Amino acid sequence: MHLSIAIPEAQVVEAPALLRIVRMAPAYDIEAGEQGAEYVAVFEDFPNSVEIVARLIEEAWDLRDVRST
Repeated sequence: MHLSIAIPEAQVVEAPALLRIVRMAPAYDIEAGEQGAEYVAVFEDFPNSVEIVARLIEEAWDLRDVRST
C-alpha cells in the first residue's frame, strides 16, 4: 500500500523534529507548488514503515495544511 505525507515548508519550520522524521522515510522529496515548497515522505509499502508513519503523524497532528494520499 502506497502512502505519501506532504508537509508545507513553513510547517517544518514550526516543528523541526518533522524534518528528521521525514528523512527517515524510505524515500522523500521536496516539491514546489503554488503554495510554496513541501516536504513529501513516501512510503511505498506502508505496513513495513508503520513506526515511522506513526511518529510522523504524531508530530504533525496539530499542524495545518498537512496532506496524505
